[in-house]
Amino acid sequence: MKTLKNEEVSLWEYRIMADVIERVPFFIEDVYNRKRLLSSLGHMPPCEYEEMVSLTPTPCQDALIALP
Repeated sequence: MKTLKNEEVSLWEYRIMADVIERVPFFIEDVYNRKRLLSSLGHMPPCEYEEMVSLTPTPCQDALIALP
């Protein structure tokens, strides 16, 4: 919430609720999830981190693949 307030809400002048409804989802999806680097994710954006994790095989997957 702090990021949303500091990086989106404080920088825009919303005139009507429709402005908020339009801008906030854009910020979350396009800026926060795709561009903003998070130190907790190894300085990667959330979307990139999720893609990397989904493509990385786990030890359980390796064991299943090795079964005859």
